[in-house]
Amino acid sequence: MNEAPERRAGPPRGGPRPGGPPRGEGRRPVEPFRPIDTNDLRAIVVDGNTVTMIHEAQRLARALAGERLEARQATSAALRIVWGELRRIELDWPDTAGRDLPLLKPKLAYLAGRAGGAGRGVGDVQQTLGPAIDLVGDDRDRFDHLAQFVEALMAYYYAGPQFGGR
Repeated sequence: MNEAPERRAGPPRGGPRPGGPPRGEGRRPVEPFRPIDTNDLRAIVVDGNTVTMIHEAQRLARALAGERLEARQATSAALRIVWGELRRIELDWPDTAGRDLPLLKPKLAYLAGRAGGAGRGVGDVQQTLGPAIDLVGDDRDRFDHLAQFVEALMAYYYAGPQFGGR
């Protein structure tokens, strides 16, 4: 007699999502993290090779974005902290660069430890940027190349799956 109307909330499971491809389609496969090759890292930081810089930033962003949600949140925080520190060092360049830039390495180690099991992505960032920081020394051009690489990494990481990010 009083039959309740059938209620459906949202699209059926497995069907298309509003504004996006059907479930399971359109996503790139998760790429496992692989550290940047030493020669490629030198090409990025020492030589400022933008082709290598862009390729490696995309590849690393894709690997970082494939992490679980907790790891992505920790990785996002770490990238923002590194970016902020690089900007601060840039503003104080000649005075504090030799002291403050190498101190980014223990800061990344702290962030990876603080994130615990969810911090795999932070550890990956640490594994990538630690050797890059070593290559910079007190050379301003190399510092600029490192900052450009981190900027490209953040851009691809936040851009979304169509560019390799989250």
